[in-house]
Amino acid sequence: MSDPAIKPGFKTTEFWTTIIKIAASLLALFGLINIEHVDAISAHLLNAVLGLVVVLANMKTVSDYIKSRETVKVANTQALTARSNADTAVANGNGSVNGCCVCRCPCHKKNGA
Repeated sequence: MSDPAIKPGFKTTEFWTTIIKIAASLLALFGLINIEHVDAISAHLLNAVLGLVVVLANMKTVSDYIKSRETVKVANTQALTARSNADTAVANGNGSVNGCCVCRCPCHKKNGA
């Protein structure tokens, strides 16, 4: 059984560092880069990948924040609309609470409401 506290391999820094080192070594092997520059190129690639991860994580955080604010605002708007509709119904004389007229005007009292 796998331990949930252990991250999958592709989510670790060691995995990505190894992939970048292998890629740089392959580029040197095929003569696309100078062998003396493998370590420097590996470091720059690793910094680029880590920078990309940070940007993606921030984008996710901003997206989650926007969604949560939208949920709050929609709920607030629905509550205000319901309250406004209830106030309008009472003002028009057709609002009721538990079947009783809320306006308490003489004509409704006279009719037994």
